[in-house]
Amino acid sequence: DARTAVALLREIRSGAHRFGGSHAQRDLIDQLLLEAAVRSGDGQLAGALAAERKAIRPRSVLTVRSASNSLRQCA
Repeated sequence: DARTAVALLREIRSGAHRFGGSHAQRDLIDQLLLEAAVRSGDGQLAGALAAERKAIRPRSVLTVRSASNSLRQCA
């Protein structure tokens, strides 16, 4: 379920740099975690992740789209 996915992805995310994951792989983990947070109904986490993505990649179409979708679904 989505809550389990959030828990597992948070653990993976915190150690992703240690196992040598590329930027693309770490970005994918972040995207999956954001989607899992939305699906689990954790609006606080989804909002924080969306804001983090926006701060890092403010001009990315994917970032803007995923952030707005996340906030809309959790509202």
